Amino acid sequence: MRDLKIGERLDIASGAHEIRLAAGDRDLDRPVGLVIVPVNDQGETMGGFGPLAASDRESRSGLAWRDKSRITLDLRALPATVERLIFVLYLTDAAGYGDTLAKSGALSLQIGEAATFRIDMSGRDDTATIMVEIYRRQDTWRVSANGQGFAFGISAVSRALKVQLPVSDGYSGARVEGPSNEDGDRGYQGPPSGTGSSGSAFAISPRLLLTNHHVIEDAVWITASGAAGTSACELVVADPVNDIALLRIQHDSAEIARFRPDNDIDLGEDVIAAGFPLQGLLGSGPQVSGGNVSALMGIANNSGILQFNAPIGSGSSGGPILDSSGLVVGLVKAVLRNDLHHAPIAQNVNFGVKAALVRSFLHSAGATPTFGDGRSSRSRSDIARDARAYLYLINVKH
Repeated sequence: MRDLKIGERLDIASGAHEIRLAAGDRDLDRPVGLVIVPVNDQGETMGGFGPLAASDRESRSGLAWRDKSRITLDLRALPATVERLIFVLYLTDAAGYGDTLAKSGALSLQIGEAATFRIDMSGRDDTATIMVEIYRRQDTWRVSANGQGFAFGISAVSRALKVQLPVSDGYSGARVEGPSNEDGDRGYQGPPSGTGSSGSAFAISPRLLLTNHHVIEDAVWITASGAAGTSACELVVADPVNDIALLRIQHDSAEIARFRPDNDIDLGEDVIAAGFPLQGLLGSGPQVSGGNVSALMGIANNSGILQFNAPIGSGSSGGPILDSSGLVVGLVKAVLRNDLHHAPIAQNVNFGVKAALVRSFLHSAGATPTFGDGRSSRSRSDIARDARAYLYLINVKH
């Protein structure tokens, strides 16, 4: 049997498998539930097939509950339209206020004799996590170990996947409604009340932070945490079209980012992406990754966007793209994803808003960026050390 690591994929037989869920060495505890989300070849949840919750004890073609911790999955009997099954563990409404999955210790999901994926939840504040995804790949089936955690419960998973999840949420106690379809189901109308998300930002003046509009969209409140402390944020101005937002914090930042004095960036130029991806899964501090500029235009020849291949993850949005001198040349925006698989189509095909567009936005907002001397290259470790002082983790409540 293979012990999977986060991000690892493995081919599995197309027959029947027993799926066993456990918390430590025990069967799944009562406050921890499972929901299985089927996705079709259009990247949509399956109408009548529907998400399958442990609390319902219902069966579907190819899926049958044996008990609260065991399911028989027969891949041959799944409807032909099912392309992917997403297995999500979450705190049910039986959990106490403030509980997290950390109380469960190590959560595991075993797929017959093929593979086991285990996550040690100790020290994490997740209240929901995507365990694995089982999906078709041409004529075979594969399992992918995911492990992405969500601090704001199953409703945050619903927002991330844009799916309807028919379960009670242990974080908010609310039932989650998902996206619309042509059959008249209730539509997805932004994030459910009480959910949250996170992203990145960086200081461009002592009390102004730059981030993406989509990071703070539909926010009830916003906080920013950096080297100088944590502060509530006020939205100064946002540009939804170009996905830029300016925030004001209540204390002076420890440092500010400096922009490159010219607007030109070259194809193949080395860049560094900085931010707070996958908080709780990859650690709680800022992270940096290196790569290069792989294209000077975005999708449909959008000249305001650059393409780069420095690895980023969920939560990187709003962080700076830096050149080899540590100067800002762009704003991290998105990763190219396959909506069907909720995963990148290709490795590290990422997009950022060019600094020229960001500077135009700041000028319109009455904010003046600071420029640096970009004549000499610096080591990545030196750039990362400086970035820690002006990077901020953005937490949003909807």
